[in-house]
Amino acid sequence: MVPNNQEEKINDSLYELSARRDQEPDIDIIFFHGLQVNLPFVGTKHSDAYKSSWACMSDPSVCWLQQWLGPDLLQEGTRARVFSISYDSSAFQTSTSGRADLHLISENLMNDIVFFRRSRLRGYRIGENWPVVLVGHSLGGLVLKHFVIEAQKRKDWLQRDPSAGANLQTVTDFLSNIRGVFYYSTPHNGAALAELMQFWPGKTSPVVQFLRVLSKDSARLNSDFSTWRRLAAVQAWTLFEQNKTSFLGFHKLVVKEGSARYDSDNVRSAAADHFSICKPKFKRDVQYEWLVQFLEVILASWATRKSGPAHDVRTHD
Repeated sequence: MVPNNQEEKINDSLYELSARRDQEPDIDIIFFHGLQVNLPFVGTKHSDAYKSSWACMSDPSVCWLQQWLGPDLLQEGTRARVFSISYDSSAFQTSTSGRADLHLISENLMNDIVFFRRSRLRGYRIGENWPVVLVGHSLGGLVLKHFVIEAQKRKDWLQRDPSAGANLQTVTDFLSNIRGVFYYSTPHNGAALAELMQFWPGKTSPVVQFLRVLSKDSARLNSDFSTWRRLAAVQAWTLFEQNKTSFLGFHKLVVKEGSARYDSDNVRSAAADHFSICKPKFKRDVQYEWLVQFLEVILASWATRKSGPAHDVRTHD
């Protein structure tokens, strides 16, 4: 048996890249891509990032989420649904992109991931009765944290609404079943690239402020998410870059170790730069093996986990 690896666009935010579509899944894995430098002379587009961000360094036509991860897990007896998120991660504002802040992005993701109708997902909501793992590269790690905190706020609000009904149960199940977070070089405490952008032409997008060193916005997000993760007993692993990144005259470590390892239970590094940290060449590379090992830990933990009430976190309004 092999998973169906034909890409399917579920909605504007969500792409299913690999799944056994005839059976209930054992795990849902959701990938969040990072910042896209959408300058005219660079040409990266956020609309392609849900797939291009996860291409193999050895063969850019191969998306390892699609071609490796689902089939490899199924070979070990795990039916995984592998999703990738598409959102406006443009670094600079144009007439059509780079205008959404993290609050709007999180609201869109909540509607398209948590509350999206079950029928379009072949009868199974994401995280309905099995573990969810969120994986983020760079800015994507901050986006997934913001998304989770906004979902928790929505749950808090629905608990005060006597008519909330199914919506409250849906978000409660989703939050309760998030069991792991995996970061590829996420700049929890800022990144050098954000400072360089002030010298490039164009007005930066609202999401860039979360990448700045000593950002008050990212500090509050860090505090909220760290509290939520601790109360919910969610595991977090990190893989960060060892090599400097060369890009448009820039030659530095984009995310330093101290910024990357924040609030993680297990940390490793890879001989990669900021772009290749999530682009393995081979399955034996740490970029792939470390994630697969994390998924195995989550699945083993889920198998012995006792069901219990969801945990709450006090969030900022």
